Amino acid sequence: MTNCLHPSGRWLLILLLALLAGCGNKNRLVVYADPWLSEYAQRVTAAFQVAHPETEIQLKLLSTEVIVQHIRYGQPVDVILCMGSELYTQQDFRDEIAVETVLAPSQVVQLVQAGQDFQTKQEAMGTRYCTMMEASDRPMRQYVEQWEQGAAAQKSCTIIANFQRQAMDYMLRGWVPTGYMPIHFASAHPNQFRQLARGPLIPNAFTGILLRNAPHQALASAYFASLTSEKSIKILGELKFLP
Repeated sequence: MTNCLHPSGRWLLILLLALLAGCGNKNRLVVYADPWLSEYAQRVTAAFQVAHPETEIQLKLLSTEVIVQHIRYGQPVDVILCMGSELYTQQDFRDEIAVETVLAPSQVVQLVQAGQDFQTKQEAMGTRYCTMMEASDRPMRQYVEQWEQGAAAQKSCTIIANFQRQAMDYMLRGWVPTGYMPIHFASAHPNQFRQLARGPLIPNAFTGILLRNAPHQALASAYFASLTSEKSIKILGELKFLP
């Protein structure tokens, strides 16, 4: 059989196949992060990207309980940055963990709006005497429930936030006068809120995890190591996760 491709066509085909092969071999890293760690995850990932410009990094922001489900059901993940990893005791999930490192401690704090600017809005919305909490399967809600004041809070009018961005909006926009939030949120907005109470310190509230079966082991290990670097610690400090 004769080759009917023109010589220039053959070179174009060879070039195309080479490009496709290069794309298939491109370095890749998959990182999942809890939304409470979104800004930290974005910054530490951007720094890693600068040091590894040839790497394709996928950063996905999902609540920790959803991340756990993704891992349990075989979603390819290299590293996770999570909140409340100790709350997830399922053995199949624990077996997937190769190494953990504590990123930052935290506390649950009960906050109240420091000023009176939002009272009219709250009265119009019917939330003047309500308290905001996250949904029951979120780590923040579980921390509140473990704190003895959480049971008392649930007996009053309670507004439920289904995710982290919603919890922040309820508080920052003054839709509710009080709410339970992580202490780094309170530290980042010292003029808008007063702390009514603090729960116990949670030493390992925010955790980085290297997965045992990470699809991209070398890159995953390098990224995981960067979580304990001076740059990482500086970012955590700037975002008020650290004192």
